Amino acid sequence: MNRSFFTTMIGACLLLTAPAAAQGTGAVAASIRARVNALQEQDGDSTVLGVALQTGDVLSRFYIARDYQPAWTIPSRVDALLQAIGASREDGLEPRDYFLEPLARLAPFALSPTTSSTLRADFDLLATEALIRLWSSLTAGKVDPATLDTDWHITVAPLPLDAAGTLEAIVTSATLAQAVAALAPRHPLYLRLRADLARYRALEADGGWESIDIGPNLEEGDIDGRIPALRHRLAMTGDLDPAAASDTSEVFTAPIAAALVHFQSRHGLYPDGVLGPRTRAELNVPVGERISALRISLERGRWVLRELGGTFVAVNIAGFESYFLRNDTLVWRAPSIVGQPFRQTPEFRATMTYLVVNPTWTVPELLLDEDVFPAVRRDSTYL
Repeated sequence: MNRSFFTTMIGACLLLTAPAAAQGTGAVAASIRARVNALQEQDGDSTVLGVALQTGDVLSRFYIARDYQPAWTIPSRVDALLQAIGASREDGLEPRDYFLEPLARLAPFALSPTTSSTLRADFDLLATEALIRLWSSLTAGKVDPATLDTDWHITVAPLPLDAAGTLEAIVTSATLAQAVAALAPRHPLYLRLRADLARYRALEADGGWESIDIGPNLEEGDIDGRIPALRHRLAMTGDLDPAAASDTSEVFTAPIAAALVHFQSRHGLYPDGVLGPRTRAELNVPVGERISALRISLERGRWVLRELGGTFVAVNIAGFESYFLRNDTLVWRAPSIVGQPFRQTPEFRATMTYLVVNPTWTVPELLLDEDVFPAVRRDSTYL
C-alpha cells in the first residue's frame, strides 16, 4: 500500500469546503454507481485508492441490491469492521492484507460530511472489498490449495450463491465483529490451533526459549548442566508442569523423561524419553518457526475442517500415521505407508462407505514395477 498516496488523499480532504458537504449520501451513491458500472465493464477501471478490486461480482451485486447506497457511514459499524480485521490475526491472517491501516487512517475523513463524495465512495468500496476478502479467507482459506498441489482433491467451499444478501446481513448486524469471527471454522481442532497460536505468540513476546547446547545423549538418571535448560524448555510448552521451570537441579528425573516422551510424541519422534540429536533439534526450533507452522496449519484447517463433524479418519502424510477420532477424541492411531517424494500420496476428502478389517497385504503393481523389482535387482536380499 502506498502510504504517500493515502497521505496525499487525506491532505486533499482537509481542503474541501462546505459545498461538498451539501452533496450528502446521494452524491456518494452516484459515485459508487459510477465505480460499480466501471467495474462491470470489460476494460473498466477496477482500482480504488490504488487497490485492484478482486471481488467485483459480489461487490457489484451487494451495491446494486442496496441501490448503491453507502454501507459504511455509521462510525460504530466502521469501528466494528476495523476490530474484525484486526482480530483476523488470531486466525493466523495478516490484517494488512485487508487494508487495516489505510482504512483506519481514512475513516475519520470518510465519515465526515465535509469530505468529497468521491473519497467517501472510494472508502466505502474499499471497506466492502476488505470485508469480502476477509470473509473468503476465513471460510475457504486465503490461498487456493489447487495452485500449490496439482494432486489436491478437496473442494474448497466457495462463497454462497446469495453472497450479496449474506454480506448485507453481516454489514447491518448489530454485532458485526462477532458475525465475522463466526465465519471461521468452529471445529475443535481449529479452535485448538487458534489457542496454540495465541500461546506461542505470548511465548515469543516473552523472549521465546533458549537453545539446548550440543552434548552427549541424556536419559533418566543422568546428571548434566543442560538439564535446567531442558526442564525450562519443556515447561514453556506445557509438556512439563510449569511449576518445575524454576528448578535448577541438574538431575534427569522421571517427570522430565515423561515430559520428553510427550514432546517427542507431539512432534513425530520416537518416544523413548532420551535427549538425542533429533529431539534436541526439535526442541531448538525457534518459537517464530513454530508460529509460522501454526499459521500454515490454520490455513489448511480452513480448507478441510469445515463441516467435518466429530467422527472421521485422518492421515498425517508427513507424520506417516493415521488417526480415527470419535466425538473429536482420538480413539485409534496406527503407522501408515505413504508415497515417495516423487510419487506423492494424493490429498483428498471423501465419505467412507465401507471398511476392510484385517485386509491381506498385496503389493500394488505400480510399487512392484517401480520400487520392489528395482530394489531386488540391486540387492538380492532385499526381500
